[in-house]
Amino acid sequence: GVVSSRVVESYLWECKQLGAYSPIVLLNTLLFFCTKNFRFTTLAQHQSLSFTNFTRRSKPCSRASKVHYLRYQRSSAATPRREDTERLRKRQGEEVGDLEMLENVNNPLHCPVRLYEFYLSRCPESVKKTSDVFYLQPEQNVHTHRS
Repeated sequence: GVVSSRVVESYLWECKQLGAYSPIVLLNTLLFFCTKNFRFTTLAQHQSLSFTNFTRRSKPCSRASKVHYLRYQRSSAATPRREDTERLRKRQGEEVGDLEMLENVNNPLHCPVRLYEFYLSRCPESVKKTSDVFYLQPEQNVHTHRS
């Protein structure tokens, strides 16, 4: 099934609801890309993501020398919580194989590969090798501006 929406994606970019304008916007953008490209529609699917699931890859392309993409490996997904196990078992039969998110060569500012790499560059080293977390809570801005 296709996830339908009344909101046009280009409008979200124009309104700066997607992109790297702030940590929370970047996080929402990654959530959006996983929903759109992997067709994730449940909380359990998003909770199964982890840094160890993703790798940046390249493959030959007819238009250019090669195209970059993010590969999501389902096989290395974190162990689900007990209450989600039964539901996931039913869905796993439908969800076989690895998934790919291709780079956007036409608009690098809307590129899932580049935005993921930017997100990764802002994450603490200690979480990059974990298999149980992907969406991190942004730190609160501790800087205040005084007049």
